[in-house]
Amino acid sequence: MKIHSAYIMVNDLENAIKFYHEVLGFIIKKEIFFGTIKSVKIVSQEEPEGLALDLSLVDQSPAIAIQQAFYNAQFPIMTFKLDNIDFEYEKLIKLGVRFIAPPDSLLGASEAIFDDTCGNYIRLLQTE
Repeated sequence: MKIHSAYIMVNDLENAIKFYHEVLGFIIKKEIFFGTIKSVKIVSQEEPEGLALDLSLVDQSPAIAIQQAFYNAQFPIMTFKLDNIDFEYEKLIKLGVRFIAPPDSLLGASEAIFDDTCGNYIRLLQTE
């Protein structure tokens, strides 16, 4: 059994597509339509056949409340692993990404947390 995909609930799908594709560099693999509902499957450039993330619009009250609770608590909903957190941090800062926690080292790992502009916080992680 393998993990096929994971969902990221976003409060603005078009903004999410732009941010995850143009700023973070993910590849848009597929657009999915369920009637009038659209979801976009994105993958890492480094692992185009790896785990996919489905960007899905939050449009129902319970999901909106859950997303808002995580955001208000500044709790990251996803972690992206990378090899050089300082390089990625500087690159994303120059692209206008807002971090709530700059790179910090603890127990053999470094992490930073940024706002994805779509109602979520994302953690960057570099293990040593």
